[in-house]
Amino acid sequence: MSKAQTTVRSAAPSTLGPRIIYEAPPLSVEEAADGAGARRRTFARDTSSAGVCVADGMGLRLTVDRGALLVEDGMGEHRRSRRFDRATHGLSRLVVLGNTGCITLDALTWCRRLGIGVVVMASDGSSVLTSTPRMTDDARLRRMLAQAPDLPVGIDIARSLLSRKLAGQAGLLASRFDEDEEDAASTIADLALACADVGTVD
Repeated sequence: MSKAQTTVRSAAPSTLGPRIIYEAPPLSVEEAADGAGARRRTFARDTSSAGVCVADGMGLRLTVDRGALLVEDGMGEHRRSRRFDRATHGLSRLVVLGNTGCITLDALTWCRRLGIGVVVMASDGSSVLTSTPRMTDDARLRRMLAQAPDLPVGIDIARSLLSRKLAGQAGLLASRFDEDEEDAASTIADLALACADVGTVD
């Protein structure tokens, strides 16, 4: 049986119907070592350098300790703890990817008062909780945004925003992921350059 195969057998029937037991092949020593190394590298790096703090793993804890936000995450023996003070936090968004742990009301209040958006994502990528900081609500700005696609300046703004977003995504792929993503990063960078020649929002 190959490593990718999984055997399925039915246990003795019960009053609730048959019980299915999944038996996956055991991991080899090399596969276990590769997984441990990947987790060690993942939780050894700081993910808050660009203003976005990512908390991932199992048994997450987001609390407030002596006026500072404390973010603890990781998996197994690979844990990390990051502390953000009010005056020097530099955060614009807090993204939580784990499914187990706790977020205190103190931590949510701390983020809200400092204008930090909080997003909690499920394992399938859907949003569990989203908190956005209050922004200026100006009807004139919304009116101009609605009219922008029909104005020359709207094309310029859309071109600038899209090219910057694509360039940022290309830089993220190149800096955070393995060499396997170099082709993807190059493709996205080419798309960012191509935005300079478009003439319509579509």
